[in-house]
Amino acid sequence: MTETTATQPAQPQRVQISPIAMANEARAMNDFLTEQSLRNANDKVLLMMKIKEMELAAEEQSKIHKEEMTRITQERDQVMQMYEGACQKIKDIQSDAMNVQHQLNEAQAEIAALKTPPVVKRRVKSNG
Repeated sequence: MTETTATQPAQPQRVQISPIAMANEARAMNDFLTEQSLRNANDKVLLMMKIKEMELAAEEQSKIHKEEMTRITQERDQVMQMYEGACQKIKDIQSDAMNVQHQLNEAQAEIAALKTPPVVKRRVKSNG
């Protein structure tokens, strides 16, 4: 502590601290720091347990994700096989339809030929 006046600079004053008060203060500070250290250690243990739980949960989720991806990939492959089979079936049907159309055109040409009367050349008699 210092005292000041208008004309003189501040002069330090000596403060006496009792050794018992210092010891009590040191003990209180030690108790406080010990308690804080225990709290921090406890918090660390709790956080480490939480991290371990989260790591296990992440591993489990990763496993589930991997299984789901495998299932989805298999389903996709199956759908693609069905799609490719359907495309091939469409091509086969189109090919068959073209063959049927060709046969139909030939049959229509034959029918048209049968309906057309044959051209017979007749002799024309001349009067004369």
